[in-house]
Amino acid sequence: MRNPRFNGRGFRGTSFFSVFFRGIGLAMLAGGLIYAVVILAFIGRAAHTEGTIVRIDSVKNAVPFMDQVKGSGVIYYPVVQFKTQDGKTIDFRAASGSQRPRFSVGDSVSVMYDPANPSDSRINSLWGVWGAPLILLGIGALFLLLGFVAPMGFGNMPKRLSREK
Repeated sequence: MRNPRFNGRGFRGTSFFSVFFRGIGLAMLAGGLIYAVVILAFIGRAAHTEGTIVRIDSVKNAVPFMDQVKGSGVIYYPVVQFKTQDGKTIDFRAASGSQRPRFSVGDSVSVMYDPANPSDSRINSLWGVWGAPLILLGIGALFLLLGFVAPMGFGNMPKRLSREK
């Protein structure tokens, strides 16, 4: 019996393109899952407190062509100050920034920090805690999907649709 996935030159879906995208997708998914486990460990040991936005750092976007796109030349990062359980004052810059400042100086924010290493701190928000793993998982899923779907032929799709009518 003939294998429907074998096209005479090899198995369908095993082109360099599909293998490359599947590999990248799996690597990014693995990285996202590992990062999520690291975040869960951080959450398990983190102390919670309130912090105050003490300044907003602006950083010029490092991508040269982005200067030409309106409103994308600068990324704003909030700098948060908080006191640890033992009274030590800590300042940290949030890991994620935005094109428009999300906070104003003086705003109060919830903070999570590692009591053994208070400089390991995050703004306690969905994006502040889970942003990086979510990006890795999302892009990894997209690459994996492309690696499985694209070899089936996007170019043949209009022909298939017209034959079905």
